[in-house]
Amino acid sequence: MRVIWIIGLCSVATSSLWAAEPKGLLDEVTSGHRATCQRIRSINCTILRTRADTNARIASGEYWREGERVKIKADMGKGGTHELVVEGDKVSGFSLSNGSVNGSVSRRGRPLGPCDVWQAALLSFYGSNGAWVSLDELLAGKHTVDDVRRDGSLVVLSLSHSQGHLEIRFDPTVNYCVRSVTFEGGQPGSKSRSLSAVKEFREINPGVFFPSLIEIEDSFNGVAKPSTVIKIDNVKINQAIDQSAFRIRYPAGTKVADEIAGVIYSVDQNGVKDQNSAKTDGPEQKALVQTPSFQDSSGSGGSLPQSVTTEEPRSYTTYIAVGCGTLAVMMAILWLILHRRARKS
Repeated sequence: MRVIWIIGLCSVATSSLWAAEPKGLLDEVTSGHRATCQRIRSINCTILRTRADTNARIASGEYWREGERVKIKADMGKGGTHELVVEGDKVSGFSLSNGSVNGSVSRRGRPLGPCDVWQAALLSFYGSNGAWVSLDELLAGKHTVDDVRRDGSLVVLSLSHSQGHLEIRFDPTVNYCVRSVTFEGGQPGSKSRSLSAVKEFREINPGVFFPSLIEIEDSFNGVAKPSTVIKIDNVKINQAIDQSAFRIRYPAGTKVADEIAGVIYSVDQNGVKDQNSAKTDGPEQKALVQTPSFQDSSGSGGSLPQSVTTEEPRSYTTYIAVGCGTLAVMMAILWLILHRRARKS
């Protein structure tokens, strides 16, 4: 009888240790990746996005970041450009296409376009609210951790949320930078899959690594799209950035659709609002105010789901708990059977 109890206790202890291992790995990658992001107090670099099959340029630009403040200046080709500045939770700037210029002010969270280096470098992730967020914000949102495991030298985190499923591969040899992210989303008939993989890292400063070559493979309903190659060059990390870099020079006559205030107004070249130009009347003005800006028509770094799933899969901890409970019930039944036999004998 004692042997049976010992076996049962060992089984429960083993299950508890198995449950603790993924939790320890999750803490490891979370703290390691957070430290990597915190090491980058400022960054300035250039970015080039091309099609892998034809080497045709999709977009190119320059990127500045200091703390949570961001400036992006992008050349979209065919005379199209956009500039934007992120300060706090506000995104402001303008886009120029086919000779038409449109300014906007909106809340942070939407894709910042094909020259968003932070997203291209796999330092932000597609969250449950549809916004691109940090790893800490991703894990703070509603989600289910499906698995955390070691795969050779990498640590793999698999999680699901209302938008789809993510598999993130962290590399401890480059201070827990992300080697690849696979995203799968959608519903039957509209399934999307995107794999963003870092092909090359550079050690910019001692112990500070940053991706220099990324490849993106997208597919929709199993049909592959042309791959995208991203090159990040001229990287300067933790060097002083002239504060003028975060200013935008608006083209003359720019009208700004302020989605936060719900108005449209004109600005001068420094972005100063003409108080007499604000309008909210008429369906055309209201539609313009609600029009998203800086959307990435050429691919924002991976396919995004077109629909929201209605059910989230269970966590691995759920299965561990069920397994332990089942084992305990079986041990109790076995003990009762043996106890009755002992009394009869």
